[in-house]
Amino acid sequence: MNDQEYEEWEEKAEETKKNNAVLIDEFSRYLQSKSLKTKTINKHIDNIDFYVNYFLVYYDIIPAEDGATEIGDFLGDFFIRKAIWSTESAIKENIASFK
Repeated sequence: MNDQEYEEWEEKAEETKKNNAVLIDEFSRYLQSKSLKTKTINKHIDNIDFYVNYFLVYYDIIPAEDGATEIGDFLGDFFIRKAIWSTESAIKENIASFK
């Protein structure tokens, strides 16, 4: 990837992350409406944030709205290799966040 391609990728990634921030904020409000504990809400938000703002922009930039088909690759490969905190229970927590 040359400098110009990288700059274009970076701009697109930043725009995607701005759009993701709106979706994450909506998700947070939804979780709050379900009267979940703050700790639980924060865990779900952290899990989804890592998925949409790191995994979905790591190789190709995939909008969060189109990211549902990538969850298997995320949990079955990327998360295990790239997240130092990847444990069996962390994978289960991510599954709960995706539900």
